[in-house]
Amino acid sequence: MQKDTAILLFRRVEASEQSIKSFSNKAIVSYFNLRTKRLLAKTNLPVIEYLDKDNPAISVQERFYQAVKNVFDKGFQNVIVVGNDCPQLTTSEVQEASNLLNSNQLVIGPDQRGGAYLLGISRSIFNRKWALALPWHSDQFASQAANSIQSVAYLTTLCDVNAHDELASLSKETFRKHLVRQLIAFINNLVSELSFPKLTKSLLCTSPKSLRAPPALIQF
Repeated sequence: MQKDTAILLFRRVEASEQSIKSFSNKAIVSYFNLRTKRLLAKTNLPVIEYLDKDNPAISVQERFYQAVKNVFDKGFQNVIVVGNDCPQLTTSEVQEASNLLNSNQLVIGPDQRGGAYLLGISRSIFNRKWALALPWHSDQFASQAANSIQSVAYLTTLCDVNAHDELASLSKETFRKHLVRQLIAFINNLVSELSFPKLTKSLLCTSPKSLRAPPALIQF
């Protein structure tokens, strides 16, 4: 197991995630959490999980800074930050980010909104000023994160999901077939309780209704 790079998985409590993202069934949130944990476990990298409680007294930027700093304080040289809302994410992207951090200061996995489904951060560039300048929940998050960083690498753009209706309308970029089968089978088992039609294998990404960056992190 590599000891210089750790994965920081952050997520909200399931009830909060369900409410904020308008999922009509909490089992969807549970599915995304379980799937993400399983794929991260296959990377052979240490995984540190944080549960965000959305403390309104502390800004998103400050919570992000404190959470990432906590991982660096454990002695790691690189931190790969991921969320749980990208159905297309696989171990390949995470492992690629780890490899790219050997020769880059920042690795960005851009999403379709101008945000990021993954940030690979080197200790050499991480500081409070940089973290607090990140424009969360905007389409400038990825570009601002890369601003003034000398060496930045980008992963493939992937889709994330912020609302249950997006599950039925991902329509411009085909999922990997094995992920499609797993996701469709699971969601269709819930279709009687959900408000959208059964999904098909033509799932693709559409233009989003709202903008996002990675979710906020737990307060320390």
